[in-house]
Amino acid sequence: MYIAILEFVEDFNDLSGFAGKNGFKLADFKIIALEARLQAYLIKQNVPFENTLNFFDNSSHKKIILETEKVMEYIRGNFNFRDDNRVGNFYKTEFCTFVRFYLNHILKIIEILSNILQRYGKYELYVSVRGKIYESILLDDKESYLGALAELFAKTYNLKFHNINQNELKIVEGNSTKSTSQSSIYKLLNLLLLTILRKKKTIFTHMPGNNFSRIINKCQKRKTGWIFLAIDDTHPACVVLWHNLAAFVKLIFKVGDPAYFIINPKFNSSAVYADEYHRLNEKIENILKSEGENLFRYNNICYYPLLLKKCKSSLAKYFHHMLAYSHGIDFVFKKINRSIVLSSFGIGIISLAGELAKKQNKRSLFISHAAHPVPIDRYHEIELLNLGKLFMLGEYSDVALGTPIQEEHLHYFKKRYPMFQNNEIRTGPLIFARTNVKNKDDIRRNMGIAENEFVLLHATTQKLRCSERFYSVETYDELFKSLQIIINVVDNVEMTKLIIRFHSGFPLRDDEIRTLLPSSGRYTINRIGSFEDALSVSNALISYSSTAIDEALLNNIPVLLFDRWKRYNHFNTTVFQDNSTPGIFPVCYVNDDHKLKYAIEHLRNTCKTKEMNHIDMSRYRYSEDYSENLYAFIESGI
Repeated sequence: MYIAILEFVEDFNDLSGFAGKNGFKLADFKIIALEARLQAYLIKQNVPFENTLNFFDNSSHKKIILETEKVMEYIRGNFNFRDDNRVGNFYKTEFCTFVRFYLNHILKIIEILSNILQRYGKYELYVSVRGKIYESILLDDKESYLGALAELFAKTYNLKFHNINQNELKIVEGNSTKSTSQSSIYKLLNLLLLTILRKKKTIFTHMPGNNFSRIINKCQKRKTGWIFLAIDDTHPACVVLWHNLAAFVKLIFKVGDPAYFIINPKFNSSAVYADEYHRLNEKIENILKSEGENLFRYNNICYYPLLLKKCKSSLAKYFHHMLAYSHGIDFVFKKINRSIVLSSFGIGIISLAGELAKKQNKRSLFISHAAHPVPIDRYHEIELLNLGKLFMLGEYSDVALGTPIQEEHLHYFKKRYPMFQNNEIRTGPLIFARTNVKNKDDIRRNMGIAENEFVLLHATTQKLRCSERFYSVETYDELFKSLQIIINVVDNVEMTKLIIRFHSGFPLRDDEIRTLLPSSGRYTINRIGSFEDALSVSNALISYSSTAIDEALLNNIPVLLFDRWKRYNHFNTTVFQDNSTPGIFPVCYVNDDHKLKYAIEHLRNTCKTKEMNHIDMSRYRYSEDYSENLYAFIESGI
């Protein structure tokens, strides 16, 4: 059997050329397409293929979670670098985070190769070795490990291997972090800004998005003396200069959008000593080399050389920048007397600021923008433990609790892991989406929704190739299979409309998405405009797992959890059997394709008969308004 495993459209072009030159027909190959964009292309070209569903199942999810956790435990126990500002956990957490992303991608490919062998027995393997390791901290969209791993796999299991491309594996420039070279003009502007703000009550934060801007706006309406200063390393000096001038105008005349200033810490960093760089480089390399082939082996495939090359090309450079930023932020913190750190992100430069603030006895508050349920089993706990270190289990002195579910999540991990000691502050939802009741009718008309249609909103966790996670998140192929079933069911439920909401950064175009879905006039793809607008016109939300679940419940919108894989129950709620099943409102969990239609109909009928403002949401949202606690925290912290 000839099996061609392809990732990109370029891989298919390689296969076509190879087949033509060597007397093959495309029909001679069983094509297995790993990526959704390639699958959409093959459908348009009428080329038969298989996706990954037959080669990556629930057991694959679980196996990879256990395997990566074994590596994480080793790293957490042995990566003990601290910079000269005593910041240490930041480097360990970020190292674990990015290595885990690399491992998820590499192990998924090995798992698929193994399951193809198990299903089809001995076969000839045709793969395009177009592998390039990029310097970007995350996997680049064109970064490929398939060829190198497939060649290793074929050698290990004595399979005939055919490289249909012949490109060598090499390091190429990626989207690496910008240079930390000094600019005297920029440094002077930073010093001027710090001098002006020296005695002001300053709130350090990240570059604010729409939801976080609300917090700035509310704070400035209450306390004109509070200054927001965004720590950012991406904008050029000219942009920052004009932005900061505009911020002064907004503050003085109280006009326009919420005002905040920007400061780039890399232009105010004090000397980073050579021994710091040396210690960091040595730690990064030794943490991998000390175990080498013993630890970094999966299904008999030693992937250690690939992982080491990726870490040396990307992580080392990334941490060098972070080391310089540590000194830059330390300089900024010491220049401003009264300040705190406020963030909704637990990764990158603002996470570094959070830990550094604690070292200097400054208060730092994390406001989570994500769903944080209580673990339902061992695999879910491992996922949440690793993810939580970028959220509520991070290095901030305090945590804002937006929902009772978040509170249960934090208490669970505090009880299980004594190292988590964050102070807790009930604030209620600060940055979750809120529905727009006033413009609801206008939004419905603009979306082409009929007056009496029951609107079901589908939302999913962002899925990027560079940061794939398992078990509590569907793979691309699982997502599209679920959507296919949902669309077919909605087609058979009267007066029902499906809105499929994708993140703005979702990598596929609308035409590619439609190619992978059934033809139907009962759904619309929504990715323009705010999520709040889509939520405002919806009667219910359907999802496998997503922050959107919490946002819906906070807005009195019931939720249908659809888990056709019988793998993950987001809130560990009752399984829907029929309309008489107790405890299936306002959250209904369905794990049977054939019962999805009845669950949707039950949800629609229940919504018609209930006063939505009187639904018991006590498990999912606080009954009291705790928003004043945010302002009290800021005032006491500053």
